[in-house]
Formats: sequence, structure tokens, C-alpha cells
Amino acid sequence: MKSPIATPLSREAKLERETQVFAGKNNQRTRSLAWNAIPYFQQKLRERMNMTAEVNALLDGRTERRALTLACGDMKGEYGFFKSIGVTSIDAFDLSPGQRKRCFDLVYDGKIPLDYKIADVNEAGLEEGAYDIVYMQQSLHHIEAVEKVVARIHKALRPDGLFVLIDYVGEPFLQRGPKQRAVCQRIWSCLPERLRVSQDGTVRDTIWIPDKKTLSPFEAVRAPAILPAIRQHFETHFEMVFGGVVFPIVNNFAPHWDPALEGDETVLKLLWELDEMMTASGMVEPTFVRAIYRPGAAPDRNRSWRWRRGASSKP
Repeated sequence: MKSPIATPLSREAKLERETQVFAGKNNQRTRSLAWNAIPYFQQKLRERMNMTAEVNALLDGRTERRALTLACGDMKGEYGFFKSIGVTSIDAFDLSPGQRKRCFDLVYDGKIPLDYKIADVNEAGLEEGAYDIVYMQQSLHHIEAVEKVVARIHKALRPDGLFVLIDYVGEPFLQRGPKQRAVCQRIWSCLPERLRVSQDGTVRDTIWIPDKKTLSPFEAVRAPAILPAIRQHFETHFEMVFGGVVFPIVNNFAPHWDPALEGDETVLKLLWELDEMMTASGMVEPTFVRAIYRPGAAPDRNRSWRWRRGASSKP
């Protein structure tokens, strides 16, 4: 007997499901399992670009620094970044009342005026020509109407504004690209068992790829569309794509790695070097982008993804 075909969820049902997932999400636990919970990887990212210092330099001379963030959750990363670059006011939009409550209960300290609205970012109207900086951190990949939202961000910025983005740009629903699967499985098979223990206590023989049914309906729903959409509206000041090796190997298993152990420290360094070389050469697909963009269509919008930086760090 054939299994009944599941009825696709309506958009309203998906939005409700998304709201429920993030209302109950344990942000602290999720962050503790993530690849970037390992200090060495954070260090290597800062060596590539100190985003705080660079953005401060680009915004130098502005007494008012009005900021916007979208799909921002509890704003732990966003608010800390805004404080570090001296913004004077923040507008924020997110779908989840639960995440908004966490923001005001656990993150927000009242030092910067914050207007946090509950809204579907896919449809939210944004004030045009109003913002010095738009910052999104691991949130644009939750947007279905990527092209529309990126176009609205472009219009929301002042002509000399900045769009700072740290986000997932890999396979939809976090499924890993075919090159990532082939390369990372070979690395995974070489790791000791203690580094391959799942959250349920079993030792995995294959790299972990999440079951789509366990994810929110909009988890990386159109992530591969992010960079092409940005190319249509922005010029690149700095862009780094990475994570093709580190993310599939370490994410969700970070607590098993002990940088104090010489063996773990060495392997982490090797993973980072492989990540940089293989992502840059196209041997694996990139997972993340870390970038600073300026309004204006990019002349190199059709080039392959890679690390690049504009010629000047001054506005």
C-alpha cells in the first residue's frame, strides 16, 4: 500500500511553523555546537578582516549612524556589532515574538535606541535612503523572497551606506554540496571516534547532514540565490567565501574538539588550510560569505565566488 502523499504546507502554515521553531529554539546550545564556537576559526576570520575596525573606518566622520537589521532573532551578534561600531539608532525586524522577547530579556541593555518590529521580512516595507548600515548575520538565508529583500535593502541604504553580511550561501536546507560530500566524507573517515559522536551518543560513520523534516520551513530555503541577488545591486568592498570543509566536518560536533590537545589543534589548523585552498579553487562549494558591500551594481557579478577586497578601505 502506497504511503499517502503529504499535502504541501501553505505559506501561512510555513510562517506559523517558522515562528514556533524559533520561539522554542535554544540559541545558547545551538551556538555551543557550531563550528565557530572554536576560537581558532574566529581568530582566522579576524585575520582576514577585522570587520569592526574596517566598518568604523568606512563610517568615519559620521556623527549619526543609523542601522537596520532583518530576521535578527535575539540580536546577540547584531547588537554587539552595532555597539562596537557606535551606531546611534537601530531598526530591527523579525517574525518571532519569542526571539524578540529574548533580545530584550537577555541581550538589549538600553544603550542604543532600538525599534524592534514583528514582521515577515519577505514583505516588510523599509524606509528608503535612511540607513548608514544594514547588517545581517546568519539570517538572509531564511528569506524566501531573496531578490526582493536585497533590492529593498539597496533602496533603504543611503548612497554611501554599507551592507555588511555574514551568512550561509550553501545548499538549500543545509544539505551539503556534492563536492563537499565527497571530500569531507574522506576526511571524516580519518577522524577518531571521539570526534564523530552524535548528540544521541552514537558514532557516525558518515558526515552529518540534517534531515529536512527536522528543520524550519525556511531554513536556507533559497540560500544559493543570495550572492547572485547581491551582484545585481551592490559593489564589493570585501568578500570572503569559505566553510566548504570546516562546516561539514565540525558543525554540530564542536564540543568534541579540544584545542588544548596538540593533535586536535593540528587537525583544526589543517582543516582551515584545506578549507581556504579548496573553496578558493572550486574543489568544494562555499558555505558562508563574510562581506562588506556598497550600493551600486557590481561589474564582476558573473565571476566565480572567491575572496576579494576593494582597492581602498576608505569611503
